[in-house]
Amino acid sequence: MHSTRPNCSFKGFSLLFGLFFLLALTSCFDVIEKIKTTTNGSGDYTLIFNASKSKIRLNSIMQMSAVNGHKVPSKKEVADGISEVEDVFRKTPGITGVKSSLDWQNYIFKYECHFDKIESINKVLAEMKKKYPDISFLPGQMYSFDLTNKVFLANKKSVNQLNYSDLSLSDREMFSKAQFTSVLQFEHTIKSHENKQYISSENSKSLLIRGTISEFIKKQKSLYEKVVLN
Repeated sequence: MHSTRPNCSFKGFSLLFGLFFLLALTSCFDVIEKIKTTTNGSGDYTLIFNASKSKIRLNSIMQMSAVNGHKVPSKKEVADGISEVEDVFRKTPGITGVKSSLDWQNYIFKYECHFDKIESINKVLAEMKKKYPDISFLPGQMYSFDLTNKVFLANKKSVNQLNYSDLSLSDREMFSKAQFTSVLQFEHTIKSHENKQYISSENSKSLLIRGTISEFIKKQKSLYEKVVLN
């Protein structure tokens, strides 16, 4: 169904994180980001990589020593990579309650943490970019929350710095199938929000946007959002 060639543009990134190497071997995976904020600006952050749709294929790959000349990471190497990222979260000021989980039966990997303010997540990303230059294309300031004016900003316009035409064919295949979902949850009801590509919940306390990663790279969809709360 899909090529087993790994995503070359993420080669360095993948060697550091066995998890991302595995995802690069299949285009059938979902990335889910959830942010839940309280009235005082603190909250919970969750990041999920779900490759359960490809678990049969991944089970076969995990039995191999290499794919097209690239070493297939062991479960220990994947676990070590996830722990390495968890350590970055744990050492970032303003971040507590850090934990990760690995569901090898369904190939679902999860990070969770509590933040004292959403800007602490920006600090995590800054540390990640220092440690792993392969993700330098990601924006530096992803979130802000003005408590006085009750304005939450998902300032992700610069996440689209990747040029789709510069991607390899294997990258394009992966990104055209891989799904990204972002969920924003609040204690207050939402008074207004700018990006109408986000879907509002019935209780007006959360927003959701979903699309293929290609749609975001090609700017057909945008993760930028400005939320004004009641």
